[in-house]
Amino acid sequence: MNNDIGEITRQVNGLNALVDQLYARVTKLERPEFIDVVTLSTAQPWLTGKYRAAAEHIVVTLDATLGAFTVTLPSARDSKNIILIFKECKGLTAAVTLQAKPGEYIDNANTKVLTTAYGTLNLVSDRAGVWLIAG
Repeated sequence: MNNDIGEITRQVNGLNALVDQLYARVTKLERPEFIDVVTLSTAQPWLTGKYRAAAEHIVVTLDATLGAFTVTLPSARDSKNIILIFKECKGLTAAVTLQAKPGEYIDNANTKVLTTAYGTLNLVSDRAGVWLIAG
């Protein structure tokens, strides 16, 4: 299991450099089929139903210019081969909270609060109820 986590972590680290490039490509509608990009904001903070089931890498751009909001993550137990890449793209004027499903965790906590302007957070499911912070 640790080897799998190490390999996933290496893959996610390689994706960090691509996040900004992917965002630029998406604005031109040039994205590979295994990547989806979702924009969440104070007015529309839900992630459910906003990405294709076949997507393996989901880039989630965050816009908190109108105020703080909470994003409920999909089930880590049910998320196979998914890497969630959260990218704050508007200068973070308010906090964005990531909330795990009941009984699941983000590393060792039920929530993770994003407070870094233009920051990136990568999450990988361990398929046992925990979203691991990678990268």
